[in-house]
Amino acid sequence: YDKTYVDQENSNVVIFGSTIYNSDLNFVAGLGLSSSQTSYDSPNNILYAYNSSGSGWISFDMVSNVGTTNSKSTVTINQNIFITKLFAGPTPYTLYVASFDGRLYKIVNMNSSPSVIAIDGGQLPYGIYASSLDFGSDENKVLITYSNYGFSSVYYTANGGGSWSNKDMSGHGLPNVAVNAGVFAPKNSNKVALATDLGVFTTNDITASNPNWEVSNTGLPNVICNSLYVRAADSMMVVSTEG
Repeated sequence: YDKTYVDQENSNVVIFGSTIYNSDLNFVAGLGLSSSQTSYDSPNNILYAYNSSGSGWISFDMVSNVGTTNSKSTVTINQNIFITKLFAGPTPYTLYVASFDGRLYKIVNMNSSPSVIAIDGGQLPYGIYASSLDFGSDENKVLITYSNYGFSSVYYTANGGGSWSNKDMSGHGLPNVAVNAGVFAPKNSNKVALATDLGVFTTNDITASNPNWEVSNTGLPNVICNSLYVRAADSMMVVSTEG
């Protein structure tokens, strides 16, 4: 499905699928992307999209200067990646790619000579789909979530993928439900919120061996929560739900 992005620094740039609109939702420009598998780096105005793949290669569309020149290029990487989801990194021209075989790749220098680095360490689950990726106070602190039942759905690394910790083990406080999104608190990377199929859960310390997840559903029924958005300026969090 097509994602919608509103530029966090310029609300007059709204991206839906392969099209840019202004804040009044009037057409501005078409980007000519061939896939709905996208991710947007708002601070650096870069939109990434899966393009195509074949034996031993994969390509991505990259649109730089979104909202001004909308400069599109295609980046081809000579590696097999069974892509399930894209995540724009906080560093310009850095893209994270999750794959169905449990791999998580970091692709750097997307604008020049791309280099692919596997950062999963063979410690992430195989055969399930990553639902979200978020970064803490620096790019070494990474949270990845999965939207499946019957599997551990939350993993955390403090060293850029050198090692990962399972934060959804028995006794950690999460029910056996899909985790659809996870975000760090903007001003405290120890605090994390999760959007699940049974409401919102939070921890005050994701670095603890047992994060002790707690329900945070005050004023919110136990419904499917699909995504979380946090406004860095005041830590206001918005939850999208079903029902």
